[in-house]
Amino acid sequence: MEYLPIKNKVVRESFKFNFTICISNLFGDYNNVLQFAQTMEMYKLLGVQHVVVYKTSCGPDLEKLLKHYETEGTLEIVSWPIDQFLNPARGWNIKRHKGDIQYFGQLVTLNECIYRNMYQSKYVLLNDIDEIIMPYKHSNLPSLMEDLQPAYPNIGVFLIENHIFPKIHFEESGKFKRAEWKNIPGINIMEHIYREPPRKKNYNPTKMIVNPRKVQQTSVHSTLKDFGGSFHVPFDVCRIVHVRVPLQENLTKEELFVDKRVWDFEQELVPNVDQTLKLSGFLLDGVIRVISIVNRSSLQPLYCSYCSTEQVCKTVDTDVQIHSDHFSFTYGASDVICKGEHMQNATHVLITTDKEGSVDHKMEYLPIKNKVVRETFKFNFTICISNLFGDYNNVLQFAQTMEMYKLLGVQHVVVYKTSCGPDLEKLLKHYETEGILEIVSWPIDQFLNPSRGWNIKRHKGDIQYFGQIVTLNECIYRHMYQSKYILLNDIDEIIMPYKHSNLPSLMEDLQPAHPNIGVFLIENHIFPKTQFEESGKFKRAEWKNIPGINIMEHIYREPPRKNIYNPTKMIVNPRKVQQTSVHSTLKDFGGSFHVPFDVCRIVHVRVPLQGHLSKEELFVDKRVWDFKLTLIPNVDQTLEFSGFL
Repeated sequence: MEYLPIKNKVVRESFKFNFTICISNLFGDYNNVLQFAQTMEMYKLLGVQHVVVYKTSCGPDLEKLLKHYETEGTLEIVSWPIDQFLNPARGWNIKRHKGDIQYFGQLVTLNECIYRNMYQSKYVLLNDIDEIIMPYKHSNLPSLMEDLQPAYPNIGVFLIENHIFPKIHFEESGKFKRAEWKNIPGINIMEHIYREPPRKKNYNPTKMIVNPRKVQQTSVHSTLKDFGGSFHVPFDVCRIVHVRVPLQENLTKEELFVDKRVWDFEQELVPNVDQTLKLSGFLLDGVIRVISIVNRSSLQPLYCSYCSTEQVCKTVDTDVQIHSDHFSFTYGASDVICKGEHMQNATHVLITTDKEGSVDHKMEYLPIKNKVVRETFKFNFTICISNLFGDYNNVLQFAQTMEMYKLLGVQHVVVYKTSCGPDLEKLLKHYETEGILEIVSWPIDQFLNPSRGWNIKRHKGDIQYFGQIVTLNECIYRHMYQSKYILLNDIDEIIMPYKHSNLPSLMEDLQPAHPNIGVFLIENHIFPKTQFEESGKFKRAEWKNIPGINIMEHIYREPPRKNIYNPTKMIVNPRKVQQTSVHSTLKDFGGSFHVPFDVCRIVHVRVPLQGHLSKEELFVDKRVWDFKLTLIPNVDQTLEFSGFL
């Protein structure tokens, strides 16, 4: 017989999750995909990080969605094959629902979930799969509990009233009757804003937000044994939005209350649901996005010619979306959006100024990428470096940076190259042959006069910094389904974990703590190349004649400048980014998180920003030295293979 491990032996005061939802039970062929996606995305916006589902069975479409959320890390699926041992009832009323045990063992799973998450989660929400515990006077659950818990410090059980929004009554305007959701199985909660009044002389059932460490036994609508008692949260503070069959079928729409609370979240909820449905394979995006460079001051109508495998081509209008960050240069990054019928069958696309579709077929059509949504990726971490131009020849720093990133867990580096110095060219060829480096040819100087900086007053030209924003966006889309994470940083920057040994372990902590976040902002910190470490221990004779900076000699870090924004670079989930700039995204799904300086920061050895500071006014930061035993021989070997040593 199989022994069970004993859990909860260690009492904890800090928790992995702030809010966990326990959903029980999933059985039969339940296939309500749209409502489940909307509920999950709503709970993310409300601050929930962890959802537990006890699953006996479900419909095939919902199975796909569950796998998406499980892969994402938000959902924990507990296998619950109770029907292999008992004849479980499909309800709670034994007169109406025959069987051995109530509602597929609902009470067992609720109690198991409380104990499972007792020291994992600060709070646990006990509710059904089609219910949303919705704050009405707070923007999210954390702010709700920040008010409730201090007001009732001993209470461990907060009872939330259930209110029915009948699925038979629809909002009249049809503003959320979206074509994109037409064929998605399930209920669209956005269409149901009519709420039943409380039933006279009938108990209005509740669900709960509980402190799991204060609950010994629970039922469905209240606890059976707890420490500290319960508090019935006022209806106007928080209530359950429960879209389902009506309980009071006799009521007309005019006798119901209008309750549009869900609509308050539409700006984030709708695109997040769309993104989830796309990633789960339910929505085929009827849009082709062509990342482009346009003249902002003289836009002309553009048209999209797209062709299928049968060489059938159509020409449609486009929507040109100019990125908001262009630094006032004449040319800027844009997305040329093509919308038309049967775009999911298109294989190639061409942007043209010819509306009639008489396209010169000698022109080169672009292959359409990212048609297949993937949940597994070739690379865990990819770096996008833009842009390499001029006679940049910093061989030693580039080799040290590449070898450092290998030690940190990066498998793939992409460089957009216009030109570089002859020595660096040799090193690039070595890394390209090795397989870690992808070089994308970027001859932008053959078409425009690119600026060598971002400040148009100091760096004249047609487009900012050799089209940096264009290449960053192109790199994100190029690797959207190739890489789990993408690092967006410059060629002389190292995104360095300070509390973890590498990037995978950093993200294994950060992502579960912030499951909805797709953009992690990392502070840039300058290590002036003018200040050298005194002992000279890394002033190696082997590197004396190698062109470039030896980052091992520069351990002095500038302090943050007062009242000046400290720029960031990013680690992103590329599937959650629609448009990016250099230091932050412009459009994303899920928001961003500023990673604390002591957890991760950028090591950036370059000319000083605060050149007036003496060495004594700088901080000593020897983090790079932690890798010396492996880093130095790896750099030596690379330089040897590249013909420098």
